[in-house]
Amino acid sequence: MINLSLSENCGFKLMFDSHNVNRFTICKLMFTAGEQEIEIYEDYVYIFIENMLGRICNIPSLKMDFLLGEIGKWQEYYYYDTAYIEKHADEIEFMSKALFLSGEKYGIFLYEYKGDIWLELNRGFSELSGLTPYDYYCNPDYYRVSLNKVSEKKIGEWKNTLEQYRSLCSVK
Repeated sequence: MINLSLSENCGFKLMFDSHNVNRFTICKLMFTAGEQEIEIYEDYVYIFIENMLGRICNIPSLKMDFLLGEIGKWQEYYYYDTAYIEKHADEIEFMSKALFLSGEKYGIFLYEYKGDIWLELNRGFSELSGLTPYDYYCNPDYYRVSLNKVSEKKIGEWKNTLEQYRSLCSVK
C-alpha cells in the first residue's frame, strides 16, 4: 500500500498486493477522510504512479479566480452542447491541465493558485441525482467532495514515495 496523506486523517491510499508488485498489478485508489473511505477507481499500478508523477512535476497555475474549488464543474463537459463548450473552452482547457486522476465516478485535480497548491476531489454526475447535468454542476455542493491545500513539503513526500515504486513498474 502507498499512502499519500493530505493531513493526519485525510489522504489517498493506493492499495495492491504488496507481495508481487509489478507494472500490471491491479491497484485501487481510495480516499480517506476520518472514518469515511471512498473508492475512487481501480487500474494498473503503473497508471496511477505515472499519471500522479506526471501531474506533480507539471502543476498548472490557475489564473481565473472563479474556478478555485470549482474545476469539477467542467469534468464532464461533454454533457453540454457545442456552443456552451466553445463559450467555456478556457475553463475546460485548464480543467484538463489540472487533472490529477480521473475515474468513472470521481475526478481529482491538482493546481496552484496564488502560491498555494490545491487538490480538489469531485464526484461525477449521476442520473440518480434527479437533476440535469447543468443544474448538478451549477452548485459545487452537489459534486465537490473535498478541497484541500497541499503543502509543497507534502507534494515532495508524494513524489519521493511514488518514485520509490516507479522502478517496480518499469518495463523489463
